[in-house]
Amino acid sequence: MKPFWQALCLVLGWGLLCPLSVSNPLEGEPRRLSLAFGAAFESQFSKTGHYNWLRDALLFEGYDFDVVWMPNKRGMVEANAGRIDGDLTKAATVAAGFTNLVQVDEPFFYACVVAYGVPANASQSIRHLGVIRGLEYLNQSIPKLNQEYQFYPVERLQQGLDMVAYGRLDALLLPTVVSKLLPPSQMKGLEIISPTLLEYPTYIYLHRRHRELAERLQRRLSETRPKEIQNHCDTRVSSEAAAVRISLQNKLRQ
Repeated sequence: MKPFWQALCLVLGWGLLCPLSVSNPLEGEPRRLSLAFGAAFESQFSKTGHYNWLRDALLFEGYDFDVVWMPNKRGMVEANAGRIDGDLTKAATVAAGFTNLVQVDEPFFYACVVAYGVPANASQSIRHLGVIRGLEYLNQSIPKLNQEYQFYPVERLQQGLDMVAYGRLDALLLPTVVSKLLPPSQMKGLEIISPTLLEYPTYIYLHRRHRELAERLQRRLSETRPKEIQNHCDTRVSSEAAAVRISLQNKLRQ
């Protein structure tokens, strides 16, 4: 009967008599999206400003989302196949080969890659640097960095942090946003010991069936970006690590 009363209100102009009969198309239960994100961040992501920013934007468009926790590379594969609705963050060059995905053009995360190490050891020679395999764009950029350094691929994030904490690596290259998505205890006391060495935006990708939503979501995210979520790098190092700032910056960028 509801469609009948809605039609009657529209035809007869009874807006004042039956205002509750016509509902907002975005009212009611939101449609749910399944979006992939790295399993290492499961405990912290829902506590971040990024989570609230995205959820508010999606709710405005009549959607909500559930995070599917999976390895970094697998998320794009599953989304491209249409088995899930999208992936929460990838660099544009990494996503280029996934033809069934559309980019939400407002940067979601902004990756500021720095070296994490033990501050007390920062003044010593730094030569052996770890890089997480799953951070595809960072791995693609390694050839651009000075080969005076030796770069070691590390399978898992926690493995890399442990290797630096126990002296098996001098430092681990990571975007600063990664450390903000981990519990402090998981960082093993490691701190930033370099300025920004590489920076790039990452984006949300949705399966092409959500192409129209991707356009609307881009506009909404752009309009509501919180002040504390920057789209540029402003990296500060600890005072103990200041001695190696210029050295690392010059050598890695040569």
